[in-house]
Amino acid sequence: MAEQKHTQDPLDMEEALSTSEAFLIKYKGRILGTIAAVVIIIAGFMGYKHFISDPNEVKASEALFKGEQYFGADNFETALNGDSIGYKGFLKVADEFSGTAAGNLANAYAGICYAQLGKYEDAVKYLDKFSAKDQLVSPAILGTIGNCYAEMGQLDKAAGTLLKAANFNTVLFQTRTRGDVLYQSAIEPYNSILTGKVGVNPGYDPLAFAIAECHKRGMECHAWMVTIPLGNRKHVAALGKESVTKRKPAICVPYKREYFLNPGHPQTKEYLMSLVREVVERYDVDGVHFDYLRYPEHALRFSDSYTYRKYGNGRDLAQWRRDNITEIVRYLYKGVKALKPWVKVSTCPVGKYRDTSRYPSRGWNAFHTVYQDVQGWLGEGIQDQVYPMMYFRGNGFYPFALDWQEQSNGRQIIPGLGIYFLDPSEGNWTVDEVERQINFTRTHGLAGEGHYRAK
Repeated sequence: MAEQKHTQDPLDMEEALSTSEAFLIKYKGRILGTIAAVVIIIAGFMGYKHFISDPNEVKASEALFKGEQYFGADNFETALNGDSIGYKGFLKVADEFSGTAAGNLANAYAGICYAQLGKYEDAVKYLDKFSAKDQLVSPAILGTIGNCYAEMGQLDKAAGTLLKAANFNTVLFQTRTRGDVLYQSAIEPYNSILTGKVGVNPGYDPLAFAIAECHKRGMECHAWMVTIPLGNRKHVAALGKESVTKRKPAICVPYKREYFLNPGHPQTKEYLMSLVREVVERYDVDGVHFDYLRYPEHALRFSDSYTYRKYGNGRDLAQWRRDNITEIVRYLYKGVKALKPWVKVSTCPVGKYRDTSRYPSRGWNAFHTVYQDVQGWLGEGIQDQVYPMMYFRGNGFYPFALDWQEQSNGRQIIPGLGIYFLDPSEGNWTVDEVERQINFTRTHGLAGEGHYRAK
């Protein structure tokens, strides 16, 4: 019946769509397997309605539908090369009808068949020929190419292709941790994570390497800098005389067995800017991302009473602390823009700004708990992007994501998602939960989502 219909009448797109949906259901498991996106290609028919406008397209589409039967039966060899009773095979369709939409789609089918047959070089060759702008089809093809590269052991190409398929466009590379760094600095020592010893050059520049690898893949690289905390006593002791607590003790304070820069001291923002200046002047970073630019949680007894008496100027303690953080944000933002106006400046505040009309923050929010007036920063225009740390589910996520977007003042809001909770040892979240959050941010027009964390 299908062949008769295609011979006598134009291609019925409703029928093609229903066939596509059936294929998606049948092959759902395979999409998640080693060669991802096997049958998503069928959805490409939705974008090729103009098949009916040209006789060559009709002939080619008929051949594709015949091949689909073999494809659906996992008879990839016959689907690829044809049979003895008139079916040409995807290779001949792609060759004879090159330049048509049907021939284009045949390239995709041929590539997937080759991948299923373990002929990965041929698979990449034909998949590279396929062109699609569809938001579902194009990433699926790229994902398949990436998996083919992985099967061939070309892991660098595989990683780049899979990142592109998933539309990852930015890496926040941790450049400063707690009083130590992952770049060649004249101010703070190297972190021990790469060599096992504090202050030891690993033999290459990690930040320069990260930037080069990101740019090679068409991605941005932002220098992620932890700002206020300096680490516990053991960590600070390990840094020795190179620790900022030794070099600039006036701007450092102890609190609950840890050390922090004192946000209320006027020289704190200058010290942080000296580190930022090193990074922005010497490296081709696309952005600078400030983490932990806040006070510790519920820190009523934070060790800043002397500084408050000296600089409070009649403000209550909470407002003074908010003003301190805002002044650091402002100083760093203006400092970066004075050096390179195109470099993006962002922070990752606590995920709930304050109570909303939709849902309460239940006593844990940026404004009251850690003294971050993020909506004030957005209103003043001293942020290009904000990555609120929204590592929550249900009503802890959705109403607050909307609140951030509504108060964005035209700046980019990029919720940070707690994908590390997918690890059973962390939180045992389901993939469905993260997918719902991603779909929600896209539906409501947020600028994207951050994935915390990768290591």
